[in-house]
Amino acid sequence: MILLIKLLLAHLLGDFMLQPDKWVKAKEKKKFGAWQLYVHILIHFALIMLLVADFTFWYWAALLALVHMLIDVIKLYSVKKTRQRSCFFIDQAAHLLVITCIWLIYLRYSGEALPLQYVQSGHLLMFITAVYALTNPTSIAIKFFISKWTPHTLTDDEDSLMEAGKTIGILERLFVFVFVISGHWEAIG
Repeated sequence: MILLIKLLLAHLLGDFMLQPDKWVKAKEKKKFGAWQLYVHILIHFALIMLLVADFTFWYWAALLALVHMLIDVIKLYSVKKTRQRSCFFIDQAAHLLVITCIWLIYLRYSGEALPLQYVQSGHLLMFITAVYALTNPTSIAIKFFISKWTPHTLTDDEDSLMEAGKTIGILERLFVFVFVISGHWEAIG
């Protein structure tokens, strides 16, 4: 189970924290010709290797990185301006499905038993993954979800206001999360 959490955390960090908007736009414009695509994939490989911290896992990390690139390339060539929201969610679902499948195959290949109960030593890593998932990844998902109601052209003041709204949303989600896990439900209100 810890391995799966590490792979999910690597994905979240690679796709949301370590991939600037400029890179996304460059990949959309240049597709295979964008150097950002290849650096993005290398970052995913490096994050997996760093978090798993087992050199013998390099084959699986390379497989995950290559499949990640394949999913990204399919998205780059199939996304239309009118379908960006749905493509975003399909893309992320595909990444999560592949991560889970490769994790299950790895467990079978390595002879490890499928963890059927929550592992005690995974609490901290699961907490970190949950907290991070509530920040940038959720902000980007919400942005795509409400994009059909967002004006296409923004002034600098409106753009600044959207960044402030993003920060406020992140803080709200983190506060709610902390109140829930600490059992202080009344503080949410």
